[in-house]
Amino acid sequence: MKRDSIRQPAPRPFRITWNIRLVIWATGAVAAAVAGVALISSLHSGRESSRWVDHTQQVLLLSTQLENNLLHAESVSRGYALTGDSRYSETFERVKADTMAGLDGLQAVVSDNPPQAQRLHALAALLQQRLSHLDKVVAAGHAHPDLVAALILNVEAQHIKKSIIDGLAAFRQVEQDLLQQRQQNAARAAAISIALAALTMVITLSCVVLATLLTVQDRNRLRMDRVQAKLQEVSRLNAIGQNAAMLAHEITQPITAAGTYLQAAARLIDSGQPASDVREAVVLSGKQIKRAGDVLERLRKYIVGGTGQTTVESMALLLEEAIELIALHREGLFITRDFKDDVPAVCVDRTHIEQVLINLMRNASQAMRQCERRVLGLAVTADGNNMVRVSVSDTGPGVPTQSAAALFEPAYSAKKGGMGVGLSICRTLVEAHGGRIWAEPNSGGGATFHFTVPAAKAAQSTDVGQAA
Repeated sequence: MKRDSIRQPAPRPFRITWNIRLVIWATGAVAAAVAGVALISSLHSGRESSRWVDHTQQVLLLSTQLENNLLHAESVSRGYALTGDSRYSETFERVKADTMAGLDGLQAVVSDNPPQAQRLHALAALLQQRLSHLDKVVAAGHAHPDLVAALILNVEAQHIKKSIIDGLAAFRQVEQDLLQQRQQNAARAAAISIALAALTMVITLSCVVLATLLTVQDRNRLRMDRVQAKLQEVSRLNAIGQNAAMLAHEITQPITAAGTYLQAAARLIDSGQPASDVREAVVLSGKQIKRAGDVLERLRKYIVGGTGQTTVESMALLLEEAIELIALHREGLFITRDFKDDVPAVCVDRTHIEQVLINLMRNASQAMRQCERRVLGLAVTADGNNMVRVSVSDTGPGVPTQSAAALFEPAYSAKKGGMGVGLSICRTLVEAHGGRIWAEPNSGGGATFHFTVPAAKAAQSTDVGQAA
């Protein structure tokens, strides 16, 4: 047989060898591992993010509680100085202990963050100084009103208080900024994990991975929403704490007036005066007690999240009722009235606006105590933009120019021995109605205080409680 007659074997068809299969399996395994690592990394980022949300929430709540305790300590120290009631001093000692315990707890929570721990250490020194100052107020007590007033109005003490509040606000802002940065880092890591999972979804359970990642992110988003809602609630309670001392001051006034009327009624009975005079004193006392109850009821509704009740009122009638409530007709004042006929009714919280009128009228009466000419001017006019302006003027010594800008600030008073809360409350209540309040000097001497409130047609839906 010849060599060239021998047939060559046919080529074998192409088959995936084991080596190629191993490469495919290895690639699939690597892809699955990458997808698994991406999932684990994303879950870890989610857990870290959730942990930081909880940590930040704890820091914010503890720092806000610390601020509220400090304000509560200040309130009860003033309450003890005003009344001499030992229950205030006992409450003060308990609140002071709670404040220091809260400080220790907050220091323990932020001990892993040296910059924040250093900021808190500086605030702790200021807090100790503020509590020591309040100790002096309690030590002075009800028997030394002049010393108490001097301690309350002490510029350095007020500066320390402001530094503590501002420092805690900055402390909370830093914590929120850190949380936002950590959330951004977590979101970035989650985005990378999602991209890796998308690249390997052909050979991995990418749909499950993606759904899990999205679920984690949704949970974090919901947690952030809950934290924001909680912070809003804490801010509302913080506002209550900041105004607690001022509200206590306003409640003390009608209660003191009621006691004075009842004492007068007792003296009238002892002296055998007619029953009509005794009845008038008792009726006036009842009105003052009702006014204190109305203030407490508004505070209760605000604490539980309620809103103020507005009604359509005549501002002229509210002024006349305020005159009767504080018995200005017995103060020896000459009262002038300028009530325009074309002024519309107003839609206001009756108790709040009466409180503003009583504060302004009482301040005017006290300013004119040493004056020979004592004229109290009351005016109601339309102010444009569906607003009504009320003006209360006096013929007293007037307001110093350098003090005009600070008249409505808390803890500032132009009167000797004043606590500086009345005008601050007036501004809060007027602004809660959407109005404004300001003071102007009179050309012939004295001062005029103006404030505006919405007319009835423009204020039917005003929600006073939310702004207060």
